[in-house]
Amino acid sequence: MRVRAVSIVVAFLMAGITLNLGADVIRPEVRAIDEFPSAIGFYAGIISGTGMSYQKWTPSFGYQITAGALYLPEGTGFGNLLDYSVGLQFQFPISGDDFSDRLAGQLYIFTGVNHSGYIPWVFSRGDDLDEPGTYSIGSYTPGVTVGAGFGIEVVLFRRFSIPFELGYAASVYPLQLDDPVNAFAVRIAPQGGFRYRY
Repeated sequence: MRVRAVSIVVAFLMAGITLNLGADVIRPEVRAIDEFPSAIGFYAGIISGTGMSYQKWTPSFGYQITAGALYLPEGTGFGNLLDYSVGLQFQFPISGDDFSDRLAGQLYIFTGVNHSGYIPWVFSRGDDLDEPGTYSIGSYTPGVTVGAGFGIEVVLFRRFSIPFELGYAASVYPLQLDDPVNAFAVRIAPQGGFRYRY
């Protein structure tokens, strides 16, 4: 899944670069991010949350709100009964430029917080090997994640935004505090998405 996502992002970047080769480079007077400061789309990450996303750049910083949920009522062995996340990020620009009217980019640092939770499907095998197993509903597990890192936003044709971020995330799962091994996690957190700027 991650390899496919990375391949898609690389394909979009290569298409943007290829379209700029041989074209007359006309630098726009107004940066794409300034002309179209708001964006909607899909975003996925441990810090940002996974789901539909709204992002906006102000003159000094940007912010992003992401929310999503999945509910799979049938125990199929794939996924959880319920999976949701709500995230808020703040982004602070370091450098950015419009290289032409087809390609722009911005480097930034970000910090964010995310609340997520899930209810898993738990598989129980029968006593006899010939008996089929059954699925039951597991216990609810909420979590809170905070993190920070660097991001780059590539904007193609002044409207199509492909952000990618890499940072560190620290998570705590409050209902598992009696089990310190599973109650905390610190990890590298790649994130990304696709947005339309307006």
